[in-house]
Amino acid sequence: MPIGTTADVSGAFLLTLCIDSKNPDSNPLDGLAFNGRPLRRIGEGASTVGLRGVDRSATSKTGLCNLLAATYPGDLKSVAAPSEAMPRTIRTLTASEVETLVEWAAGEGWNPGIGDAAALRAADPEGFVGAIVGGEMVAGISAVAYGAEFGFIGLYICRPDRRGEGHGKAVWDAGMARLGDRIVGLDGVAEQRANYQHKGFVPAYETVRFSGRPAGLTGGREIRSVEAAETAEILAYDRQCFPAPREAFLREWLRPPRIAMMSTGSTGLAGYGVARRCREGFKVGPLFADDMETALALMVELTGRTAGEALHIDVPATQIGFTAVLQAVGMVPGFTTTRMYRGGKPGNAPSKVFGITTLELG
Repeated sequence: MPIGTTADVSGAFLLTLCIDSKNPDSNPLDGLAFNGRPLRRIGEGASTVGLRGVDRSATSKTGLCNLLAATYPGDLKSVAAPSEAMPRTIRTLTASEVETLVEWAAGEGWNPGIGDAAALRAADPEGFVGAIVGGEMVAGISAVAYGAEFGFIGLYICRPDRRGEGHGKAVWDAGMARLGDRIVGLDGVAEQRANYQHKGFVPAYETVRFSGRPAGLTGGREIRSVEAAETAEILAYDRQCFPAPREAFLREWLRPPRIAMMSTGSTGLAGYGVARRCREGFKVGPLFADDMETALALMVELTGRTAGEALHIDVPATQIGFTAVLQAVGMVPGFTTTRMYRGGKPGNAPSKVFGITTLELG
C-alpha cells in the first residue's frame, strides 16, 4: 500500500508514502496541511520503488491532497490544500507566554529557576519573540537588548511536535533582526557551535557546568547579605563584569527569595553572588569577584544558605584555579557550552567572572 495512516499515542495521524526512487529528494507533502498543521516527511521509509498503483499525476500537491481525502475520508477530513495552511505570525510574547517558554526549557532539561520568567522579562519586556500558528505558540526565542550596544540570544526552542516546519528559523531571524547591529552574545551547546559560527558568531570561551554539594570548602572573607540600599553599588560593580548596564534586570534578580550575598574590602565592594532555587537544587549566578579567594568565600556562604541541596554553577573554563578547587571539594563537571559573540567582543573584565548569570540572558 503506497500511502497509509497510523495513529500515534497523541492521537495524531502519521502519513506514510513510498518515495519515488528516481527523485528521492522530492516531497509531495510540501505545503499540505492536516488539521491545520503542515504535513512533513519524517524519514525515507522502507521502500523506494515509487508510488505503486497510483497515477503519477496524483503525486502533485493538489492530486495527493485529493487522493488522501478520497482514500481516507474518515481519518483525513481536514486535509487542506497549500493555500489553506494556517499562517504563522511572529510577535512579541506576553508575560504568560514567556512563562510557557521557560516551562519548555524545563522540559528540555535546562533546569531553569523557579520564578525566572518575571526576572528575565524585566531585562527587556519586548525581547521575547514567538511564532504563533492557530493561536498556539510553536517556537520562541529571547533576543534581549541591553541598551543600544549589546544584546543576547537565548531560550531558543521549537515545540517538539512542530519541529522541521521552519518555525525555529523564523524566530531566530526575527530575534537577530531585532538586535540589529549590536554586539550579540549567546551560549551555544557543542553540537550547534559550527552552525552558530556559520551565522557569524565567534567563540570566546568555554563554560563548564559544575554540580554537587561542596564539602570542606572554606572562605576567608567577610560576606553579608545584599541590602536594597546597596543596589547602586552592586550595579556599578556588575558593569565591570557584564558587557552592558542591566539595572531593571538586577533589581528583580537581587530580590528574595533569591539569595544575594556580597563581599566588601578596604576599597569597597569586592564581589557578589546570587543563588536561586531551580527545579532541581540551586543555581549560582552571577558569581563576580575581584579574586578567587573572594569567589570561594561567596560560594561558602551561598552553600550554607541553600538547605543542603545540590548547587549548579556555569564557570568559564579559563578560571582554572577555581575549577580545580570546585572539583577538589566534590563538585562534578558536566555539560559545556561556548560563549560566542557576533559583531565584536565586549569590553567587560572576564577575569572577575567566576560564574555566569544565566545561559538564557548571559
